[in-house]
Amino acid sequence: MKKTKRPMILLEVLIAIALIGLCSGVFFGTPAKVYQRQIKAIKELELARASSTIFIKLLPELKKNHKWEDVTRKKDTFFPVGEKVHISYSPLMKGCYDAAYRIKVRKEKEGENDTTYRLLEVELFFKEEGDTRDFTKVHNDKKYKNLHFTYNTFVSKAPKKRYTS
Repeated sequence: MKKTKRPMILLEVLIAIALIGLCSGVFFGTPAKVYQRQIKAIKELELARASSTIFIKLLPELKKNHKWEDVTRKKDTFFPVGEKVHISYSPLMKGCYDAAYRIKVRKEKEGENDTTYRLLEVELFFKEEGDTRDFTKVHNDKKYKNLHFTYNTFVSKAPKKRYTS
């Protein structure tokens, strides 16, 4: 019996391994990217829901507690939200975010009986809990681009009643 030598066997094995590696990279890489996009979309939706809840809680405070002269002068003043936002975007993945809001007075109009009406733009910003930077720096970061929500509302300021006796 004669033995045949095949000098190309090593090259064939290397080509086969390379083809398997290339196919498995495409096969496993695409679902991983899709999963990451889904997690990112779910996180943004959960933060949108949380921002709506925060805005609803802020409405009574907006109508009572702010000095409007300060708000119009300090355009980049961030007011912290008292609670942390906890979201869950998969059974094993959870996130905790700090929130702050900024108020801009878009329009102001005098009404009847010296009542002032204002159109406010309330911007809610979120940052990850471990981020130690101030909101004035964080809101310009591209990483937090999708963690910014804007709401518009009207408030009115009636003049203080003067009692005469």
